[in-house]
Amino acid sequence: MKPGDDIDYDFLRGNEQITLSITIGSYLDNLPLLGSYLGIQFLSIFLWGIGLVLGLFVQPDDVHARLLSLGFLLAGLTAAVGGASGWNSFWGANTIQQVLLCLLAPLLVASHLTFPAVSFAKYRIGVINAVFALACTLALLVVLNDWLLTPQGYDLYEIYGINLRQWVLVFFMISWVVSVALLIRNRFLSHDPEVRRQTGIIIWGMVLGIGPFFVFTLLPYLLLGEEYLTGTYSILFLVLLPLAYAYVIFQRRLLKVDFIINRIVVWFILILLILISSVLVFSAMVAVFDLPPLLPIYAGLVTVLIALPVTALSRAVQAQVDRVLYGGHYDFATVTSSLAKQLAQTLDRERLVELLTQNMPQQMGIQLASLLIGDGTRLEDGGGQSNLETRSLDGDLCKELLKRRGPLRAAQLWSLLPLATQADWAEFDWGEVYAPLIFKEELRGILILGRRAGGEVYSDQDLRIVATVAEQGALAVTNILLVEQLRGLAQQLVRSAEEERRRLASDLHDTVLQELFFIKQGMYKNPANPKMVDYLEESIQNLRRAIKAQRPPLLDGGLPLALEGLVEEMQKVIGSSVSILWKSNLQGTLGLNDEQAISIYRIAQEALNNALKHGKAQRIEVRLKQDIDRTIRLQVSDDGVGAPLPRQGDHRGQRHFGLALMQERALMIGARLHIQTAPGEGTTVVLEVAPFDK
Repeated sequence: MKPGDDIDYDFLRGNEQITLSITIGSYLDNLPLLGSYLGIQFLSIFLWGIGLVLGLFVQPDDVHARLLSLGFLLAGLTAAVGGASGWNSFWGANTIQQVLLCLLAPLLVASHLTFPAVSFAKYRIGVINAVFALACTLALLVVLNDWLLTPQGYDLYEIYGINLRQWVLVFFMISWVVSVALLIRNRFLSHDPEVRRQTGIIIWGMVLGIGPFFVFTLLPYLLLGEEYLTGTYSILFLVLLPLAYAYVIFQRRLLKVDFIINRIVVWFILILLILISSVLVFSAMVAVFDLPPLLPIYAGLVTVLIALPVTALSRAVQAQVDRVLYGGHYDFATVTSSLAKQLAQTLDRERLVELLTQNMPQQMGIQLASLLIGDGTRLEDGGGQSNLETRSLDGDLCKELLKRRGPLRAAQLWSLLPLATQADWAEFDWGEVYAPLIFKEELRGILILGRRAGGEVYSDQDLRIVATVAEQGALAVTNILLVEQLRGLAQQLVRSAEEERRRLASDLHDTVLQELFFIKQGMYKNPANPKMVDYLEESIQNLRRAIKAQRPPLLDGGLPLALEGLVEEMQKVIGSSVSILWKSNLQGTLGLNDEQAISIYRIAQEALNNALKHGKAQRIEVRLKQDIDRTIRLQVSDDGVGAPLPRQGDHRGQRHFGLALMQERALMIGARLHIQTAPGEGTTVVLEVAPFDK
């Protein structure tokens, strides 16, 4: 039948018969009716489509995105079945819809307990298991009541007063409210700004998706008894909610756009293979058993839907496609994702070298690789081969790589550099690609990759993989250098503390202890000897000097008094060969707490020691003043030989270690330390700190 055809209905009641003729209409003549039928179906198809895309294209080990994918698939089915139950009276639709709602509720809770951030990690598994158990129980009760008890004349509502449909709806609404609460919790309580931003996008998607339905349909109906906009139209705004989730997933890089084409090829081949095999098998069955001719097509489509989720099958096809497209079993996602996690956790040079020169080349089929790591001024072999020559970070090759900021093929690199540079790097003439490891505009290392195992050239895709891995490698090198710096500093601190204890013990043994022993012997022989009093006084002064070295007692009278005493004491020790000037008119504690005063005193002491021992200064000036905003400013200047400042991580020299200690002390009290020095131009140390009570 088609639009315009007439259908005659005969009605018989008793002896009276009535004939009613009805003409079949066209949806094109009644578009609002068509829209009311198709609105919910468009929504269901859209939800299903997003769930299907996420299910096919996310990483296989990404549980968060797969939970959301399954949730969107179930939501699409629920919407479709709900429409079928209302218009077509599809048998079992109401029951199926309630079962799907039961299953969708725990998926909502589980998804939002892990996305966009994990919540309640300690209780998360228990809560998910409990909600899933309750959902399965409700679903079984619905099936039991609708499909077993009701056909036999029984009903749980009539027997026990249990309205299962209401229970299911309440259970679903509670789960939805819990999911919204978890989103709000992440939005306002998370310390990660990226999580707050992503949660805000989802909440806005929820508001914009549900808002029109509430404002134009539900609220007017509750208040006025009529709808401004029928629900079949306003509910279409709900598509904004899955779009918000999809956008956040894209931003979180759960959906790897880089290999969507790869996955499309894989799934196309997989569907084609399954469909062809199924059609052949069912065509044979049709020929033998005289079955309907369209059975192979329908059965093939059903088989495709059943077989697509089989992971082993998709992996087998994936491997073959990768071998055809890339000449090996790897792609952008598989290499970068696996290495990124391992590089982020690497704090050891040997492990870093293993990842970049063994693991990555093994995945990409590279014969040889080498890693050079910068120590601040030079490049050295990361593998610890002492026979390889170190190279300056200021060389032409390093400057060119830093300028280009990406991996370069060897032929292109040598065309940009003079022949002399190529000769300097002759021991790496096997290199095909040079990739710089750059972090914050500083070259941290160079990764050199050799020829491919199969003789293939490096494609643009390969260079993108190398560039991404090099970025992660630069961060790993930075972390390793920082850890090594902290370890070296800790070792120096321990050695310094042990050296201080040794010196104190030696001083006490050689001076105070020997003098006390001499006094004891003298008083034993002649108690009335007046010289013993002089010896005792000298011992007391030596002991005071040793104690004063540990904590200057003048600090109790304020920092200016302690610094003035330090200058006077050091002037007495060195004599008149060096002039140390003290300039300050400040008095008292200046609002500094004890920790600040001690740190400033030790920094001044270290600066004076450096000027005398290493700077060979003839004139030193120590200034202490307080600015209008009460900031304390200490300045120690000398006219010594000066020295180049150490690069980050370089504390091998004793003077460099002293500078590092000064920087650590300044950082500890929140002060700003500036050191200006150069060979032959002296050194100026400036320390600025705000008082504790400022």
